[in-house]
Amino acid sequence: MDTLYSALNEENREVRLLTIQPSSISERVLQCSLQTFSLKDDPQFAALSYVWGDAAVTEKVIINGVSMAVTTNLAAALRSLRTCRSKDEGSPVQELPVFLWVDAICINQQDVPERNSQVRLMRDIYRSTAKVVSWLGPEADGSTEVISIFRSMAFDLSQLTEDDDQFEWVQRYPHLVEDSYYTERAASKASYRLTSIMALWGRDYWRRTWIFQEIVLARDVLIMCGEECIPWQDVTAVDKWLGAIKINDEHPPFMRNFLAPHLALSASWMRGPVQEIETLRRLWHTPSSDSKIKKASLQILRRNTILRATDPRDKIYGLLGLMRFDIVPDYSKSVRDVFTEAAAKHLEYFGLGETLNQAGIGYEDTFGLPSWVPNWNNLPRYWNQASGILMATSRTIDFILDKSKPDVLNVLVFQLGKITDLEPVDFRDQGPQELSMRVLDFCQNALARYGDRPYPTGIPILQAILRLVLESRALISHPNPGPEVGIEQLEVPSETFFHLALAFEFFLCTAGTPIPATDDETFPHNSSFEENLHRLGIPTDERYHCYFSKLFLGSDGLLGFWKDKGKPLKPSTLAENDIDEGMRYNLTGRKVFYAENWYIGIGPPAMKHGDYVCAIVGCPFPVILRQDLEGFKYVGRCCIEGWKQFVKEVNGGFGPEEIEIH
Repeated sequence: MDTLYSALNEENREVRLLTIQPSSISERVLQCSLQTFSLKDDPQFAALSYVWGDAAVTEKVIINGVSMAVTTNLAAALRSLRTCRSKDEGSPVQELPVFLWVDAICINQQDVPERNSQVRLMRDIYRSTAKVVSWLGPEADGSTEVISIFRSMAFDLSQLTEDDDQFEWVQRYPHLVEDSYYTERAASKASYRLTSIMALWGRDYWRRTWIFQEIVLARDVLIMCGEECIPWQDVTAVDKWLGAIKINDEHPPFMRNFLAPHLALSASWMRGPVQEIETLRRLWHTPSSDSKIKKASLQILRRNTILRATDPRDKIYGLLGLMRFDIVPDYSKSVRDVFTEAAAKHLEYFGLGETLNQAGIGYEDTFGLPSWVPNWNNLPRYWNQASGILMATSRTIDFILDKSKPDVLNVLVFQLGKITDLEPVDFRDQGPQELSMRVLDFCQNALARYGDRPYPTGIPILQAILRLVLESRALISHPNPGPEVGIEQLEVPSETFFHLALAFEFFLCTAGTPIPATDDETFPHNSSFEENLHRLGIPTDERYHCYFSKLFLGSDGLLGFWKDKGKPLKPSTLAENDIDEGMRYNLTGRKVFYAENWYIGIGPPAMKHGDYVCAIVGCPFPVILRQDLEGFKYVGRCCIEGWKQFVKEVNGGFGPEEIEIH
């Protein structure tokens, strides 16, 4: 490679750009040339955004007369670009600039200092491109038909005015609105199309760290799959229309068959990652306040839980173009050092709450990180920030980072007792049936543990568990849903809560598979359902309503909104969604613990007996700390039902102590 690459002038902001030599024969070896330009001269070029693929599976290309091995996915992208340029008919590829920036070729990957300097230029490179070509990969799984459908839909949408019917045009696509309810053939076609759309949005491309940054920063994007292309603005036009479908219940009759019977679900699947990316694109390409940019940065970091990178350090470096962190990329640093530096910047910019939310030794760590540093390569599921109270003092700074001890975080802590017991049931990643059975086991254990004793806040134990399951979750079942409407704001008794309690009971007793009640039964006629009800202490005879109300509402005189005992008890779909999401989101990958004074909480799976339940000054949620010979370790965030009352009961008026978290 020494004959291919000469040194780049960093001060002159130099980059190399690639030219693909034309050929109408797709099988012919790729011939390219590489030239050096300064971004100061505003060269016209496009950038290729793609997944590198398996580095062990390569293909030879010739660049400036030198043979170079590139991954087969990159070779396929270059070959498709060459083929589309050679076609007679108009292709969007033919409108691209001649020069192309491709990171694997245009950066000397063996030169670490050059890699560092080019990564620092990444934001400028992608903002300077005339267009970014998003290469999704070769044609597969019906991708050609999907792109063709989206392209046609975008054209029809572009012809609409505000006075036009927003749905009537869909009837010009009979293959989209076939009656999939009544014909097996139409249902099969609809299923195939929906599967093809999901396959397109489910490609590995959309889950790579670098690619997320590349699309957000780009001025203009052309999506390319095989030899099919569609402009990003066409995809967003369809996405916007699908978003309107999702919230509009007054659809014409023919719309019920649009791509699949369940319209809202289809719309969600069809939108894929587009909505989130486009929201961030608009923010980054329009003047915005610092608060909006900070909010966008948080969205980006939270999305990092599902983004992937071959080099763990790229979970930080691959997003620097979208962040306000003054971090200088340096691939000579270890993963541990890179993540620790990023955590320190994260603390300074976002504070304790956002940083500690996804840190802790209670989760997997393969890099020997300080316990307060998030493992950016494998973040646990994000907790919403809703629960807890903010413990404050007169100190203006909530934490101290000493540069002489970069691994140590100094904080003020209120120790609020220890973990007294751990629930034997754990909630590993599993399907709804297994999850429901494990929660049912937990409920039965808790009922036996508490007996006739109410929860410390005075509510029934099953209501406490329900509240714990829905902790930090906005309730879509509320009449006026919003991010601020959670279980804490819900009145009991109320119709919304009654539906939630019923949905919770159904989820447990039907093993996560709701069974619709018939017109003449008060609960599903199912032996396992009845058996599971008995495990909760609820009979299946005429006393059902009274016991249900007593165990969830605290009084057998509150029969709720089904005073007619002959009326079927079936929870609303919205309540079922709340329970299903709450179960999966708050419980999966976590463990239940018991704290002092009979309180119940949820925390990291690696908690131990004797770990401390604490409140950290400046952090809006309770945490678990562990003391060992080195000092304190941060185990992770936790959640306790009745947290505010718990603090009042166990704090005893004592002030905080300053500790070091290693």
